[in-house]
Amino acid sequence: MTTKIMRTFDTSLPIDAALPQLTAALARNDAAVLVAPPGVGKTTRVPLVLLDELWAKDRKILVLEPRRLAARAAAARMASTLREQVGDTVGLRVRFDSKVTKRTRIEIVTEGVFTRLVLDDPSLEGIAAVLFDEFHERSLDADLGLALARDAQVFVLFNCAAAPDRSEQCAVCENFSGMADEINHQVILFRC
Repeated sequence: MTTKIMRTFDTSLPIDAALPQLTAALARNDAAVLVAPPGVGKTTRVPLVLLDELWAKDRKILVLEPRRLAARAAAARMASTLREQVGDTVGLRVRFDSKVTKRTRIEIVTEGVFTRLVLDDPSLEGIAAVLFDEFHERSLDADLGLALARDAQVFVLFNCAAAPDRSEQCAVCENFSGMADEINHQVILFRC
């Protein structure tokens, strides 16, 4: 049996401790909810690690952002982490702007763009997973995107922010009956 080696990065982030459990959960289930405070690396680290998973081989990962500014910032940060330009491994597709090439494996898109993508291709051919970032903000586009992604039977991961003291837990988590694993004092993984 071969052991898979997880991608390493120049700088560590608090989310790094949760990555082995997250990849294991997604190897067993087709959905998970990741809850952690802002700034721990949910948006910019997780998609880069998921890219190396066997179930994602030769397919894309879509990261849905609620706003264009957030999409641009996430794409720029992930591309910088890989020492690349946006449009190489990490691409961007928002209204009036697209930086995607044949080499692109992670696409950062706005929720509205995702709705158009899935309406054009309901089976999401070539897509391994859809990551709903900031899902705790809830919107009509995000909820519609979730229903369409589940119909396409792709892996789904929800990134939700939580207050460090957990006074405001992600309301989405209340809808999942799966077991919760507290990875550390900041990160909780719900297996759906």
